[in-house]
Parts: sequence; C-alpha cells; structure tokens
Amino acid sequence: MLLLTTTCGPLGLSAAIGITSTESSSISQQITDHLLQADSIKQAKYNALFDHILCLTGNEKIVFPGKLQRVVPSSPSSELFNLAGYAVFIYRLITWNSIKLLPIIGGPWLAYRSLIHDGNERLKRLHRLQRLRGRQIEYYYMKEREGELVSMGIVMWILEGIPVIGSLFEFTDRVGIAYKCGTELSSIT
Repeated sequence: MLLLTTTCGPLGLSAAIGITSTESSSISQQITDHLLQADSIKQAKYNALFDHILCLTGNEKIVFPGKLQRVVPSSPSSELFNLAGYAVFIYRLITWNSIKLLPIIGGPWLAYRSLIHDGNERLKRLHRLQRLRGRQIEYYYMKEREGELVSMGIVMWILEGIPVIGSLFEFTDRVGIAYKCGTELSSIT
C-alpha cells in the first residue's frame, strides 16, 4: 500500500485500497470454502433459513405456495443444445471484458453492476417464492430498488471482505435481508 501511494500518489492509494480489499475478500472466501460445507448444501440451508424468517414475520402466505411450486428440471439434451444460453454467455463475456478496458468509467461501472448483482443474488429466494419471472425482476423490482441494492451490496462487500470473520457476516447479511424482506412484505399486506 505504501509503495503504490508513494509511486503513484492519490491514484495509487485508491488502487492499493482496491487491491487490499480484493485480496482480503479472496482470502476470507478461501478460508470459508475450506472450513464450511459445500455451496450446494450451504445454499439449501440459507434458503430454509430465509423461509423460516419470512414465516416468523408473518408471511406464510408467500412461503407455503412458493414451496409447493412444481419445478421440472430441464432435460440434458435441451441444456446441451441451448444456443440462446451460449449466445447470452458470449455477449456478457464480450461486454464485461470490453467495459473493463474503458480507462475512467470501466472500473466503477463494473463495481456498480456487481454490487447490484450481489444484492439481487441474496434476494433470489424471495423472487422464487413469489414466482417472479426474470423480466419482472429485472424491469420492475431492480429498477425500483436500485439504490437499496447498491447500498446493500456495498455493506455486504465491506463486511464479507474482512478476513476470518467474513463468513459470520455472510450469515448475518442473509438473516438481515430475510428479516427486511419479511417486514416489508408484512407491512404491505
């Protein structure tokens, strides 16, 4: 950090802070991956916790029908020949990598988009329980709550980037998001 600050000035300090936070986040993620369970087991437990908190806040009307939804997995052949999925993947790869190359606005724009994405990922269980489609989430829900998702993403990024105790904050962030969603839903009805 000192080396970048002395050689590059104020710009070096911001680069050093970014590098330090990225490294601490990756170290905490590696520790979490080695000490805790696999992601698929962890995600199922987080979903059950989310459902439980929604029920505690009085939103059983959303949880029970959402759990009873019949989900039919797609066949392996349809996954193999899903050309639209490949096209979307290539489009995202090209756009994200080309945005990275923009000198001044590339980095902040990607950080902004990843903060919104992280906040939306934590709310995915609520969207599934409410049976919202992708377009409904993208056009209505995310546009209305873009500021909330960014602020939530910043707080999650800072807290989960702390080495060793970042996994504790990952848990508390999910509990807080579930409680926030539960109180908002119960105030609406």
